Amino acid sequence: MTDAIVFDMDGVLIDSGAHHRAAWQALLEEIGEEPTHPEPWRLTIGRPSEEAVPLLINRRLSDFV
Repeated sequence: MTDAIVFDMDGVLIDSGAHHRAAWQALLEEIGEEPTHPEPWRLTIGRPSEEAVPLLINRRLSDFV
């Protein structure tokens, strides 16, 4: 008898990479920032947004608050 099943959906069952890249690009455009890295989305992989955004814009989030 099976008690549980674990699905790792992101990148396994669903390829959401293109959507993540588009969302990060949209954020950068919305706030008028240029990427600080040639492939900025790579900086965000496996990171919560609180860590990813400062890496994308090369400054602390508190600079925007």
